[in-house]
Amino acid sequence: MGLRQFERRFHEETGVPPKVFARVARFQAALDAKLASPERTWLDVAHSFGYYDQMHMIHDFQSLGSNTPTQLLVQMGDVRPPALAAAEG
Repeated sequence: MGLRQFERRFHEETGVPPKVFARVARFQAALDAKLASPERTWLDVAHSFGYYDQMHMIHDFQSLGSNTPTQLLVQMGDVRPPALAAAEG
């Protein structure tokens, strides 16, 4: 299967092109990493997930999450399952 055919089939099956899927997956992974380790800096998170710089990551967060990284976390609040939140509390 060629690259073009793969891209076409991927888009047909998932509803999004492979590049968009990868971008959303990286956004979600960066967000999950920050939620798991709040002491990490956003710069460290950005570099860990292959963003060119922190501004590149911020643009992705604004585009995909409609907010800056910090504001998105505040907006989301504590998203842990109740059992995990109670175990730490």
